[in-house]
Amino acid sequence: MEDVRNEIQTVKKFLKEQEEYISGTMETGGRIYQEVELEIIKTEADLRSQVAKAAGLRQQLSQLDGQIRTLDLNERKFQELKREMTSNEKYFRNYEDRFEEAGSRKT
Repeated sequence: MEDVRNEIQTVKKFLKEQEEYISGTMETGGRIYQEVELEIIKTEADLRSQVAKAAGLRQQLSQLDGQIRTLDLNERKFQELKREMTSNEKYFRNYEDRFEEAGSRKT
């Protein structure tokens, strides 16, 4: 009979230890789960922020591309006007020289 009582005590002790272990594991698991959930929420918020930032940067990039195209067109126009001015200066000097020659012939 004594052996049966000892065996019952041993089983009760074992069951209590297992309950405490499982209870501790559940609490730890619950905390870990909550921490993971919190990290997921933070990460999702960060992702939304980064997506919004990327959209803004894409818009800025598009605007800058437009400005670069405009600058390129203006550069081409400037070079064309510069060539035209150089040509006009040559014509002017040529006409000026002819005018001076015509004036010196009269005198």
